[in-house]
This record gives sequence, C-alpha cells and structure tokens, in this order.
Amino acid sequence: MSRPGSHPLLTLYALAAECLLPLAAVRLLWLSLRRRGYGRRWWERFGFWKAAPAEAPVYWIHAVSVGEVRAALPIVRALQAARPGAHLRISTTTATGADALAAAGLGGLHAWAPFDAGSVQRRLLARLRPRVVVIMERELWPGLIRACIEAGIPVLVANARLSASSLNAYLRLPVAVRRQIFGGLQVAAQSLEDGTRFGALGVPAAAVRCLGNTKIDDEPAPGSTVIRRLDAWIAASTHAGEEIAALAAHRELLARGQARLLVLVPRHPERFEAVAQLVLQSGLAYGRWSQGARVPDCATPVLLVDTMGALRALYAEVAVAFVGGTLVPVGGHSLYEPLLAGTPVVVGPHHEHVSSVLESAGAAVGLLAGAAALAPAIGQRLTAVEAHLRAAVLAAEDLRAGTGAASRTVDLLLGLADGAAAVPLPPGEGLG
Repeated sequence: MSRPGSHPLLTLYALAAECLLPLAAVRLLWLSLRRRGYGRRWWERFGFWKAAPAEAPVYWIHAVSVGEVRAALPIVRALQAARPGAHLRISTTTATGADALAAAGLGGLHAWAPFDAGSVQRRLLARLRPRVVVIMERELWPGLIRACIEAGIPVLVANARLSASSLNAYLRLPVAVRRQIFGGLQVAAQSLEDGTRFGALGVPAAAVRCLGNTKIDDEPAPGSTVIRRLDAWIAASTHAGEEIAALAAHRELLARGQARLLVLVPRHPERFEAVAQLVLQSGLAYGRWSQGARVPDCATPVLLVDTMGALRALYAEVAVAFVGGTLVPVGGHSLYEPLLAGTPVVVGPHHEHVSSVLESAGAAVGLLAGAAALAPAIGQRLTAVEAHLRAAVLAAEDLRAGTGAASRTVDLLLGLADGAAAVPLPPGEGLG
C-alpha cells in the first residue's frame, strides 16, 4: 500500500485512496445513472483493462477531457506515423473526452482512467506494460506517478502547463513530498513560463523541455468557403453564471443595433437544458443546433449549440469570441481555436490558465474587468470589425509559426521509451 521511504503524507494519501475505493464505486454507479456513458466498461476504472498484445510496444496517453484530448491528437498521429506497429491506449476521465476521441476516429483506443489507488495503478501497469506513460497537460496524480516510478516506467507530462495559482498550491506541500512526486517526471512544457514553474515544483532542470503547444498543430486554417457573419458573436465554453452575463450583454447589443446573433455554447452537455431555460427566461427567441439551426441563416437572436464537437468550426463563422471560464474562477479555456480561426477574442479576469497565450496574442485579445464590460467590448469590436479581424489574422500567423510541438514531443517520448540516457535538445529548449 505504501512504499519504503515514502513521506508520511504520501503514505496517508495511499491509505486514503485504498479506503475510498468503495465510495468511488458508489459514485461511479451514481454517475452512470445520471450521465450518459459513465457506466460503460466500468471495470476499467479499477485497472482491469484489456491486456496489451505481447509482441507490440505499448504507449499509454492520459487525457482527462475534451481539451486534453485535442492536445493529444497531434501526438497520437505523429506517434502512429513514427511507430506504426505500436499499441496505443488513450484514457479519459470524462465521457465528453471519450466522445471527442471517438469523433476523431480513435474510439477503439479508448479506456477509462483508473482510480488513483496504488493497487489499481499497479494492477493496470502489470497488465498493460507500457514503455512510457504520457500525461497530458497537468493531471498529476500521485498514485499513478509513484506506481510508474516504482515500476521503472518513464512518465512524460506533455503539452504541460501550470498556472501561478496551481504552483502556489503545490508549493504548500513539504519539499520531500514534492521531490517524491515530481522529481522523477519528464516535462514537455507549452512555454518557458510553464517550464519554469514545473522546475520550481522539483522537476530537475535537465528534465524540463519547452517544446510548444501541440494544439497549434491540430488547428487547420479556416477554409476559403467559410462565410463569417459580421453581426454575430459567440460565447464559448461557458460556465454557470456566464450565460446570464452573455444574454444580458446581447440584449444591450441588440438594443444598440450592434449585433444580431449570439451563438451560445455551454461547456458541459449536462447543462444544455438548463441553459435553454435561461434563454427562455431572458425573453429572447432562440434556435437549437440539434434542431438544424446554423449560423449563416439563423434568424433568431440566439443560437444555442447543444451538441458536442461543433465549437471549433463555429469560431470562423462569427466576428468576435468571448471564451468562457474567465468571468468565473475557472481559469479559462483554449484561446488557440478562436485565434487560429482569425477571430478576435475577449476574456474575463480569470485567465490564469491561458496567460501565456495572452502575452503573444497582443491586440487580438481584450481583457475584461468583469461581466459589465462584456457588452461594450463586444460592441466596440463589432463596430470596428475589420481592424480587429486584421489583428486576429496577424496573431494567427504568429501562432502558426510555432507549429511542430507534436513531432518534438514524440521524439522525446520515443527517446524515453527506448531508454535513451539523454534526449538531445534543440538549442534554447531546456531550462538547465
């Protein structure tokens, strides 16, 4: 359950994780009754994955949900091209992550992420025998990391990001705990800032590489046939409280004649119906994506996108994007998708998860002090739409110049999996 030399806090974590397994099973049953998909292959949550073929090298990539899956897709494709005979498993924690994987044609590689109890993780590693475990972005589970280190399996945190608030939370742990959790990791950071923060956690400088953001590699340029409505804006990946702010802002914009359409895209599918009720209560007519309403010919003031997987293409069809998780204390969601679509963006004050993008995007991203500033910011961008679109196109060109993170990550991954003593780094990419 615990291992010799483990810090008492890690021993306590390991004991608690084992004791909570029955409660985790009850919660899984509850989720399976309330949310689609959570009951499928439930045994995988306890480490009972299908055994890997003995003859093929195995790589396990963990991507908790939709955003991490999108970051993983370029890595998966580059890895399949480099090692066509390899056996890949891609785990997610959420059903929406599993759906995103299926939509990319990779549903057959999916497995459910196991509970973070040592017995579960060790069982899974023994069945799977991966050459390397890849954790996307920031899912730093102590049980998984410790089990991999004890089994001699390299752990790579790919497309790694770490906000200042998350760093401060981790720094409250004793140094010895951080050393035992993070000291054996390899990190492929999105930016120098992210890499420096992982170094502050205790990851050795020689194990941190700044390889860029893999999401850029997965974003196609908008097609020449896409029609952008210059009287439309999108409130994307919204959380509770943000839809009310967006609807209030849209009523102001309608009254001023600055906008005709709000495309409303809630972050979580289980909130679709609740958001539909909010739109009704606002007094605004709306169309639903699931019933055939689309941006180019939508005649209602609001289009509710109540289907997963549509957001990426929608950014290229509107004139301005508000990205959610920023008016409420979530930390923000990907800005790469709207920016690479050439669409100007506004975000609220809670943007710590996307701070590195803000620095490079310049005038293409506007910062709001709060919900009251949303209508003026959107209205100003719709009034001077051509200038703001030009700024967004320039930002997109700068971002596309940084492609190649996925291939660099796969080079590192394969070097670790093949037991390379040291993986060569291009100049300037290390922290040491």
